[in-house]
Amino acid sequence: MNKKYDSGCSDLLVNKAYSLYSMGRFEDAIKYCDEVIKTNPNDATAWSIKGICLQFLRRYEEALSCCEKAISLNPEDASAWYNKASSEEALGKKEDAIKSYNKFISLAPEGYAMYIQYARWRIQVLSGEK
Repeated sequence: MNKKYDSGCSDLLVNKAYSLYSMGRFEDAIKYCDEVIKTNPNDATAWSIKGICLQFLRRYEEALSCCEKAISLNPEDASAWYNKASSEEALGKKEDAIKSYNKFISLAPEGYAMYIQYARWRIQVLSGEK
């Protein structure tokens, strides 16, 4: 990681983390998120990206913790709620996952239609309806 970045470049580091996440380079993305969090622990986006990366690495407890931190900083972040629900589901926390999926659905913008549909299906499955 290039140490020339300072706290004024958080957005640059978050964008780099997101790009690495998009390429499936989860460990590298986490490093950039950690760099942002070190200088700005209130960066909800960095916490959220770190959470989804940890989820892909099947580190669900850590992912859940990151999602919860992101939500505490930005309760309206639909993506963080979705990722929280997925982590809770992976950890067998069905009731919590259902609540988080419902919260995601209530916050998700129209462009998230596919994710909304999936969340509704997961709620049915977790509720024993399917």
